[in-house]
Amino acid sequence: MTEPVKRRRSLLGDALPARTFDQGIDLEVAEWILGALTARISSLLAEESDETVAQSLRAERAALAAERRRMIAGGPSAGARVLQEYGSRARQLREKRQ
Repeated sequence: MTEPVKRRRSLLGDALPARTFDQGIDLEVAEWILGALTARISSLLAEESDETVAQSLRAERAALAAERRRMIAGGPSAGARVLQEYGSRARQLREKRQ
């Protein structure tokens, strides 16, 4: 006799919003952008000796993590909103590195 398959429960709840293919792509790119910004802040934080600046960087990093959680749990347009809001920051970061 086979055992019943146990369904894993999402950490974000029972149901995540349904997305179209394009909305899924937006979500993936938006996650990458938030991750890149978080990584950049973490690298700046590792080099920062001023505690006031370090606190500001930690707060910004926490805000990005919260943004990511809201985006994943949000509706279908959440990824596009993050792209619009944070895309220019990611481009600026890329241009500075070149």
